[in-house]
Formats: sequence, structure tokens, C-alpha cells
Amino acid sequence: MSKILTPLLVLVVAVLAVALFLRGGQVLYAIASWNTSQTTITLSNSAPTIESPVTCTDDWRNPDTNNVTLIAGAAVTVSSNITVNDLNGGNDYNATTLRGSFYNNGTRTQQNCLNAAESNYNCYRNITCQWVRKNETASYAMCSWRVFFNARNTSVNPNEAWYCWLNFSDKIGAYPISSNNWTNMSVSMNELLAMGAEAQINFGTKVAGVNDSTVGTGCGAGCHDIIYNWGNLRFNMLINASNPMACTAGPGIYPGWLHVNYTDSAPYSQSAPLDAVAVNTRALFSTFLLEPNTTNPTVDQTTYPSSNNTYWGIGIDTGNSGTCTGTVWFLAYAS
Repeated sequence: MSKILTPLLVLVVAVLAVALFLRGGQVLYAIASWNTSQTTITLSNSAPTIESPVTCTDDWRNPDTNNVTLIAGAAVTVSSNITVNDLNGGNDYNATTLRGSFYNNGTRTQQNCLNAAESNYNCYRNITCQWVRKNETASYAMCSWRVFFNARNTSVNPNEAWYCWLNFSDKIGAYPISSNNWTNMSVSMNELLAMGAEAQINFGTKVAGVNDSTVGTGCGAGCHDIIYNWGNLRFNMLINASNPMACTAGPGIYPGWLHVNYTDSAPYSQSAPLDAVAVNTRALFSTFLLEPNTTNPTVDQTTYPSSNNTYWGIGIDTGNSGTCTGTVWFLAYAS
């Protein structure tokens, strides 16, 4: 091939690459062309779900049981933990407020407890429960409540239970979650029989050989003793004394000289004499019936027990002198 033909062939090929071809009156270009198509899809809202396991327990004291054991005059911590999953992503629900209530279902409802007044007796709430992120779609929800000694027991009320209830929703509010759907979110509240008494009964200065005419106010400023219900059961009492009160000199004061009543200024002669024998029914306050505190309207760092007074009088046998001291025993029993 001649040196002249080689450049000509190259030129022809280059021209063909951009040449126009006529076919049926249309012009076709032998070059690349592109465009775009918009794609759309609407995702429905996915409901958050609660994964197993869930818990409702009084923490380390009974972590594997379905009951709460209370402490006399104090509080225990009840907590609930759940894992929440949402296929729309964790930010869909854990940006919302997580609140929780711990309530007695025989006297309150979850919403009533969450939105109305709290009570140490049947309703506790926590509006600052915590989210802990696990992964892109799941979070760990934690809520706890300080439960006091007078929480309504379910032994006396067997058709009732206490429920841990956690409340939240996704961002559009379409799927509020009720953790009550899980049976192990309920627990029993154990009975607590607990009483307390003031430290001293001070009869003041008396004269040997003389009996008080009345108990309580008529006996003196210190002739009363307050009895407290530090539990969640109603109780009656037996009251007994050591035998005898020891005096500086003399035979001492025997229990029968101590008289008690739950009515102030009652006649000494018509009030119950004590005895050293615990089963003696003369000191049985069969109508004392001290109920637990059921009316405390709010929950705070302290709570107050229900209480009632006992009123006292004393007689002093002859032959005693000096200072006399002894011990009075209060025995509570459920009624």
C-alpha cells in the first residue's frame, strides 16, 4: 500500500465515526446519549415493639421472683427494664419522653397513676426514665421507683397486682406502647407487719401509796405513748411490762399497777392493767385497729406512718422510793 493511501484510510475511519447515516429520512447519530428517571416510594410507619425479656422487680433483693419485699419504715427500689425495637430506626421513638408508673391495678389505672397525684399507698411514677441506645434500631429502656413500706399489699387482696408500666410513642405519636401486654410486668406486694413506739413513757414525780385518778393528760405531760404503723397491714396489740419495774429501794412496781387506755383522761380504774404474761387478754386492745397509711398524697424522700396514742397511768405501792425504771412491750398482730 502506498504511503498516500494509509493517511486516507485513517481519515475515512475517523469521518465514519462521526458521519451521518440516512435511514428512512431520519438522521441517526452514532454517539452516546443519557437521561434520568425519578424513583419514589412511600414507607409506612413501623410500630415500635418490645422484645423479650422484660423485667419488673425489686432489684437485688428479689431479682428472680415476682414479688416485692418491703422494709419497715423505709423504701425499696422497684425497677423495670425493656428493649424497644423500631425498624424505622432508634431515633423514631427514643427522642420521645419515656415515662413510667408502678401502680396497684385494684385501685388505680396506669394512665390515672401517670397523670394524676401519686400516693405511697397505690401509685408511683417516674417521668425521667432513661433510654440507652443499643444499635440503629433498638434501645434499652430503664425506669425505677422508690416504693415505701405502706404500699398496698396483694396478699389480703389476692385479685390485685402491681404493674410496671412504661409509656412512650414514636415521633408521630401513632404507636403508644403499653408494656402491660407482658404478664411478667406484674408483681405481688408482700405483707409487712411492723410497728413502732416512742422511746419513753415518763410518769414524772409520784407519791408512793397513791394511784393516778385518770390516765393520759390527767397523769402528766409524759403519760402517753404514740404507736406507729410502719407496715401495710392493720394491727391490734398486746401490751405487757417487765416484772417488776425496779426502784432504787423497795420491792418495785408490778405490771398490774400500770394501766393503759386509748382514750385520753379515762379513769385509771377503768383502764387495762398490764401483766407480764403476753397472752393475757386484759391488755388486748381488740379495737385498736391501727390502719396503715393509705392517704399520703405525694411521694417524696420521706413518708409518714399512721399513728395512734396510748394513754397511761400508774399506781405506786408503798415501800418504794427513788427512781423506778422498767420496760413496756408492745406486740402487734394482724387483724
